[in-house]
Amino acid sequence: MKVPQTPSHACHLTRKIHQRELTKSLPKNKPQVHASY
Repeated sequence: MKVPQTPSHACHLTRKIHQRELTKSLPKNKPQVHASY
């Protein structure tokens, strides 16, 4: 889910939100998934 042509601060916020959602929805034994964000 990439949003092109966005300011870097918006991109950072989106990544932070996505990371939070991934952390909630994924098992705790998969740290490498949200480490790539």
